[in-house]
This record gives sequence, C-alpha cells and structure tokens, in this order.
Amino acid sequence: HRAVPHQRNRSHQPPALPSAAEPVSEPCHTPNSGTIRLGEINLSRLPHAEKRRLFGVVQQQFQFTDGTLMDQISMHDPHISEAQVRQALSRSGLGGLADSLPQGLQTPVQQLTNLSAGQRQLLAIARAIVLDPPILFLDEITANLDSQTETHCLSVLRAAGKGRLILSVSHRPASLLQSDRIILLEDGRIVSQGDPQTMQKEAPALFHHDSLSDSAFCRAST
Repeated sequence: HRAVPHQRNRSHQPPALPSAAEPVSEPCHTPNSGTIRLGEINLSRLPHAEKRRLFGVVQQQFQFTDGTLMDQISMHDPHISEAQVRQALSRSGLGGLADSLPQGLQTPVQQLTNLSAGQRQLLAIARAIVLDPPILFLDEITANLDSQTETHCLSVLRAAGKGRLILSVSHRPASLLQSDRIILLEDGRIVSQGDPQTMQKEAPALFHHDSLSDSAFCRAST
C-alpha cells in the first residue's frame, strides 16, 4: 500500500454534492494486492454501514452531501437519531450551530456552504463519531487550516477521541507530538518509528518544518 503525498486544494468552494446513495468517504479501499485486516476481519469486504460503526474517517476536506444539516452528520442513515446528531455536534465543538440556524437540524445544505474551513472540519469530526466507533482514521485533517484553527480542531479532536484508537496521516509533524507512536513513511516504506521523544532524538530536523511534501507521518494514539 503506497503512501502518496496529497495535493492541497485551498479553494473554499464546496464540491459537487454526492447523492444520498453515494458514500462520501470510503473508509477502506480495496488494495491492489494483499489485504487490509483488523484481526481476522477483511475490511474491504465489510458493507459500508458496518464500516461506519467500526471506524470513522475525517478527510482533508469536508464533503457536503445533499439534504440538511442533520444529513451531513447522519449520511441519510435512518437509524441515526436527532439526539445522536446533536450529541456528535456538541462533542465536536459545534453544539450551538443547529440552534443558531432558523431551521435547526433541518437547515438545507445550500445554507451551510458559507461555513469556515474550521467549522467544516468540525462537522467532519461530528460525522465520524456519530456512531461512536472505536477507531478514527484522520487524513491530513489540518492541511488547509491556519495555525489557530488547527490548534482548535486538534483540541476538539483530542476530547472527542478519548477512549478510541486514532490513526492519523499528516505531513505536518508538529501536530503529532501528542501521539503515542509516530511512523515515518517515505516512498511507501517505513523508514523510522517510535514515540515522539524517540523520533525527536533520531530526526530532530523533521520537527522544525511546517510541512513535508515527500514524507508521510502516521500517528497512532489511544
């Protein structure tokens, strides 16, 4: 499974809205060779609904889906209640968002596209945790955020991620210092790994760059 550096898109225009039947983020793609397993479970064979209950995904950019504010979190899953959505919004730092909108959770998505980049990422966190999955996958979630917004989102994520296994991919090593283990990948291969203190001793220069375009850092924390 080859690690490929992400191309940053700093546009604030919302992407085309996927339909309700089209999953916005696929937690586990089928690899070109081999398998990705969690214990004895082949993740690529799990139905999408089961994957959402096993792990949540937060990507580099939040992708709106059609429908309402509630649909942005529930992804049109009829089994997810309004109470679950409100709890997810609260735990992701957006507890007052629905109440600030005249139509609350039924606010059409067209009225949400002016949300800031930081608010969109908080929505992504709410979407990822609404089913209380034990695992979170984070993919360059602060790549398009300024430093102040990044700090706020990471603080919210630390609180929302308590009691979960968090796997994070990032080219911004400064954001990984609070993890339990850091894995450095180059050209799809592991070149170094260890806790943050060990990694700072082995490769101190890496932690003084704001962004590393040719390396990927994987964070694992609980």
